[in-house]
Amino acid sequence: MFGNDKTDNAAAPEPSTPEGSSPSFMFIPHELEIDGRPELRNLPANVLFAKVGTNAGVPVLGSALYEPDLASLDFSGSRCTLTYKNTHCGDGWVRITYDTDSRTWEGEKSVGGKVVWIAFGADWKQFFTQLTLLGLAKGEGCVMESISEESSSM
Repeated sequence: MFGNDKTDNAAAPEPSTPEGSSPSFMFIPHELEIDGRPELRNLPANVLFAKVGTNAGVPVLGSALYEPDLASLDFSGSRCTLTYKNTHCGDGWVRITYDTDSRTWEGEKSVGGKVVWIAFGADWKQFFTQLTLLGLAKGEGCVMESISEESSSM
């Protein structure tokens, strides 16, 4: 389905549709499971963003994976906050907060030192759908994989 051309530490692909937007994918992560730490199950194991676009005229799927930085774990009252770092560049992060009293999530995504997206939700699926809805932000570090022509004809 994907070609072998894989590029690490690339910038997000340029939009491929005339309207200036391209298909993004929403991802619902698994819960973070660490033995002896059941309170962390309200946080995701990781966060993934993806978008289809073009790179030098070639159709690509760009994806950015954010992994938890357990050293950033913070408990403040009923709020548990964990920052996730972009595995493809050092300056991208996603911060997720779960409030046990209100049973709600808050999330913000930063790329290039600027917050580019904020989401809120009272339901796991709804929250992560909203958080990952826009896919990659312009300039976000990602991996790009060529999409073969064969997959588009199926």
